[in-house]
Amino acid sequence: STEIMNDSINYDICWNNVSEDNYKGDLAGCFSFKDELIRAKITNADIIVNDTTWTISKDNFIEIDTTSYTINDFSFIGNNQNLNIDGIISVLPEDTINFEFSNWSISNFDIFLDKSKFDIKGIINGKINLSDLYKSPSFFSDLEIDSLFFNGENLGEAVFYTKWNNQTNSIDVDAEIFSF
Repeated sequence: STEIMNDSINYDICWNNVSEDNYKGDLAGCFSFKDELIRAKITNADIIVNDTTWTISKDNFIEIDTTSYTINDFSFIGNNQNLNIDGIISVLPEDTINFEFSNWSISNFDIFLDKSKFDIKGIINGKINLSDLYKSPSFFSDLEIDSLFFNGENLGEAVFYTKWNNQTNSIDVDAEIFSF
């Protein structure tokens, strides 16, 4: 259902697709428009994907204006996993968007990957930070992956430290994989 009033839109979207894996959800939120600012907030999220129930943090919001995008406490939470997105994207080089993973299964990204070419599994903990995306992008990550599997092979545990190298326009990677 949708309700439009003055400068806002409230919505509630429900779906149910019962198949081999259960996919259903109830997603409610609002958009507000004031001058050149758009603000979006999800007020309720109960989503089931592959039989896992997911919610989105209550304090979330996204603001878009003429010079920046602000994402506040946009956390996907389910089955003891959490992916939090928080920060600002703008022309200011110090503004940073942060991705923080806690017990996050790499398999959650399977819907974006072609599993016929490769299959990656494992549990990610750590963070990725992106800044100065408009002029001179900077990238930093500090990630640990427990029980890393690639195409069915157990590689062990991995640690990745990466950062953007402006001089070579490439990502410097310091990675270690520990087999047990």
